[in-house]
Amino acid sequence: MTVAGYTPLVFDPSLYKAESALADELKQVDADEKEAENAQNVGGAGATGQMQDGTWTGYAVCGEGNPDGWKPYYVAVTIMVKDNKVTGITNIAGSSTGNDGSDALNWDPSENQEYLDLAVSGRGGSGVRAQMDSQIAASGTVSGVDTVSGATYSSVAIYNAFVDATKKAAGESGSVAAGADAGDSGASKKVKASSTPASLADGSWTGYAACGQGNTANWKPYYVAVTVKVKGGKVKGITKVTGSSTGDSGSAALSWDPAENQKYLSWAISGKGGSTGVKTQVNKQIKASGSASSVDTVSGATYSSEAIWEAYQDALAKSAKAAGSKVKKKKSATTKTSTTPETVQPDTNVGTLADGAWTGYATCGPDPDDTWKPYYIGVTVTVSGDKLVSVDAIFGSSTGEPGDAALNYDEAENKNYFDNAEWGVGTQLRNAAAAGKIPGSVDTVSGATFSSKSIFDAFFAALEKSAAAGGGTVEVSDGADDGMGGSTGSGQGDDDASTGGGGDDPSSSDPGDDQQASASTIHYGYALCESAASDWSSYYVFVKVKATDGVVTEVVDAYGDADGVVDPSVLYSASENAMYLDWAIDGKFGGTGYRMKSILKQIQAKLDAQAAVSGIQTVSGATRSSRAIINAYSMAADNAAAGMGVTPENAVAGC
Repeated sequence: MTVAGYTPLVFDPSLYKAESALADELKQVDADEKEAENAQNVGGAGATGQMQDGTWTGYAVCGEGNPDGWKPYYVAVTIMVKDNKVTGITNIAGSSTGNDGSDALNWDPSENQEYLDLAVSGRGGSGVRAQMDSQIAASGTVSGVDTVSGATYSSVAIYNAFVDATKKAAGESGSVAAGADAGDSGASKKVKASSTPASLADGSWTGYAACGQGNTANWKPYYVAVTVKVKGGKVKGITKVTGSSTGDSGSAALSWDPAENQKYLSWAISGKGGSTGVKTQVNKQIKASGSASSVDTVSGATYSSEAIWEAYQDALAKSAKAAGSKVKKKKSATTKTSTTPETVQPDTNVGTLADGAWTGYATCGPDPDDTWKPYYIGVTVTVSGDKLVSVDAIFGSSTGEPGDAALNYDEAENKNYFDNAEWGVGTQLRNAAAAGKIPGSVDTVSGATFSSKSIFDAFFAALEKSAAAGGGTVEVSDGADDGMGGSTGSGQGDDDASTGGGGDDPSSSDPGDDQQASASTIHYGYALCESAASDWSSYYVFVKVKATDGVVTEVVDAYGDADGVVDPSVLYSASENAMYLDWAIDGKFGGTGYRMKSILKQIQAKLDAQAAVSGIQTVSGATRSSRAIINAYSMAADNAAAGMGVTPENAVAGC
């Protein structure tokens, strides 16, 4: 692998003395340095100015961000310069000290010398020293070297130290420009922080974020793990950043390949081309102010930089949750959605499918924080012989089904998240189709939850069309709900507190025989939509009904109690709860072609048929809100039968 314009990694050793606890987090590896196995090429020019004659020593850190926990140290390279050319390398050595003003690291000859020697001398004369000597003899400088397999960190550090020495000879404090790379991608950009938590629990906390999902260079995504140290309720810094094939418990396995990924992760950690690494930026801000507000991604390692940032926030969120607080993640260029994958699990009683190509649509959004506009996602499937045989297309769109209102698919705003979801969920759907199966569940993609769910919704909307043409139906209900597990109308999977009605099978009074028309009356009922987790707040839902002679004939409205009529301390929040309540009230998609029908429409259909209001299907992604509406309706129906609850206040007072 060749990287043009490579410049030494930037390292701030002063962070190592800020907290001795941070250094303790770096594990000692007794037997091995365990450097990356595969050789790679690093290169680029050194000094750009006139070099002064003399002997110059440069330093570079070795091993920062290594995944095995061995302690980093300095490599020192001494060069001789004459007539603006390097005439030779006189010394390469390990060191616990670096440039003036730097703090001590940990050079341990018993642990490190073997690998530094391997990098210097190589196997059979292929070492970094021989390569550099050859180039110096030919041109008076070094443009690049091949690292030695099994001693990659040491090889890169030797080259970095050489460049540092040439820059000292030229009296340069800047650095050469970085070239593009073919792995991680993207120019540097700023990403902002989540809000500062009210409190943190002490200890070491590790967060995870997926890196590289949806990348266009076809390298396999992996997890980045970030460990933070919290002491006295304050974050002290990032102690460890590693790549991993596994994330949080229950997350899908990815593919961490040090030979492919470590270089880019190291750039993101420590910097590249004169930029400062994400770990260093975060720790500097924490040292200065106690928290990190934003970071600049490292050019050429954007995915890795964003993953470090998201994993850092995930670690803080875990600490905050343990302390009874929470970090509300700000929607930003890198974190529009939750960073934890969840499983979406439908029923799959599809019925008979009609052959042909079928396209379904689903709305992606709206974002509860209103930082991006909703749009449609379409999925086209092919059915043959009553079987799903392929998933042919997954696409973003500003238009949905005929009659649906136009939305706004903005490629600049949405493509990155859509691509991530298309890669993750699309792969699962395509694999299932190739096996002739309709998937029983999919895992959403970390960082692209809205897009992931909408792809799955559109997939089943396409199957619904096929099933409708074939004379069957698709009834789907998943487990994702207001942040909690899901349920269908059977009453399983949720433990919502209910008021008045009992479970999700409330029934209105029997309409009885035909009676003379009477004046209609309005009645209210309410129920608690209760959170079983700390990531969203409980609230009350009111349902307004119209009744004739004590029998409900119409469901008029449902809304959250934002005024505290039931309990002033338990308020409905539009920014936090509206999306889920709206899904339950209006159905999952809005407009035509709902995959999950509106709770109110399902209840009204029962009333119109003069049937008992039971067996209502909850809305995918809003199960708790759905149940709260059902329970509130049950109370309203009881109040109608008793002639009570003609205002919300009367319903609360029981009169």
